[in-house]
Amino acid sequence: MIFENNDNGILNDYSQKKLGLNPEQKKLELIPVNKISLRFENKFIVKEETLKPLIKSIEENGLIEPIVVCRMEDYLVAKGLIDKGTPLDMFIPLSEKIDSAIQKNSNSKTANEISLLEKYKELADSGFEYFISSGHRRFKAYISILTGETIVSDQDWENAFEKKLKEPEAKISDNNYFRIPSYIVTEEELSGDKENSIYADSNTTQRELTSFEVVINVIDEMHKNDAWEEMNQKITKKIFKKYIPSEEENLQKNVTFNKWVKKLEKSFPAEYQKMVSEKSNGDKQIELINQKKFILSRPADYMTGGKQEIAEYISEYIKKNKGREIKAQTIRSTRILLETYNPEFMQYIYDGKLSIRDAKNGLAIYKNLKKSEDMSNEEILLRIKASLTSRGKNSDHKKRVSKKKSYSAKEVVKILEEIKNGKISIEKAIELMN
Repeated sequence: MIFENNDNGILNDYSQKKLGLNPEQKKLELIPVNKISLRFENKFIVKEETLKPLIKSIEENGLIEPIVVCRMEDYLVAKGLIDKGTPLDMFIPLSEKIDSAIQKNSNSKTANEISLLEKYKELADSGFEYFISSGHRRFKAYISILTGETIVSDQDWENAFEKKLKEPEAKISDNNYFRIPSYIVTEEELSGDKENSIYADSNTTQRELTSFEVVINVIDEMHKNDAWEEMNQKITKKIFKKYIPSEEENLQKNVTFNKWVKKLEKSFPAEYQKMVSEKSNGDKQIELINQKKFILSRPADYMTGGKQEIAEYISEYIKKNKGREIKAQTIRSTRILLETYNPEFMQYIYDGKLSIRDAKNGLAIYKNLKKSEDMSNEEILLRIKASLTSRGKNSDHKKRVSKKKSYSAKEVVKILEEIKNGKISIEKAIELMN
């Protein structure tokens, strides 16, 4: 069900304040679901077993907490990816504006910015005008009720859109669930990192998140608000000072220093050549100075004890900013998943197709398959699940074996006598003793 008017009084004010929005500026709007896209970077887990109670609740009580959406055009303008334009430009389709921005500023934009614009163009071409900042589970539950299908994964949503919601094929616009109660993040509210804050903070208030979800989204948040770079600089300087406390120390003879140099040269060959080799002109002393600068400019992961320092730093960041106690070891294991699995494979975790436990147990399998065979992510997923299932069966068998009955010498003699007298077969005896 949906609200009949654009203002639901106390509930409207409460919800907006909770989400960090200004009730004086905002009203509840009813937006067609086929105009709203999922957010590109949604790293919260959706599982069918948690979605079904939400579906039932919405069917019985309505959508108590509206979703928060962002107008794509406002977002792209706020990020400086497209020009705001004149009032007359409102009649120009967003897809054309994006095309113009790509062609006009292709030299001045980064590869990531171009890639992002291309993604939004694809969405605009499909008729989308908004993306979700907060409320992916609520949105999927709403779509589930509307289509009569359980929409869990992002792929489920894409399939439902193509089959039942895409214009002009959409034939359910008269359904009560075709328009979803939504708050729109305005262009003014998009200044700075407001949208990311709404996404991160409001999602964490909707339910108790797993440590994995908290860590994944905090890492993403730190990358976007420059906290990640600040952390790396602090830790790198700290570790460097720990192993090389004196400015006068002969770096050329320092084992740890040379170890770092070799590791970084191998990991960043092009950058090393540009920042060290080319600028040193064969002068050993200048080379050492440039090597030091290069080390201090690289991620702390590459330094002795760097990964642990990063994990402890993130742990403190989470405690201070999110009010959660998460151990450094949990953070390290989560980062291993991020560093091993590609983004497309990680989506299986967010879609509830692969548990965190299985993802951790499947790391070695994934690495071996990636090295040895050219397989799709889906094929690798099936191989991992099959392998882990087989392991589980073997483990169960071992447990059963470990619990088998012990026989005394007297009992063994009795069984042997029964075999001799033809009362039981050898096979039966073996079966009994196993």
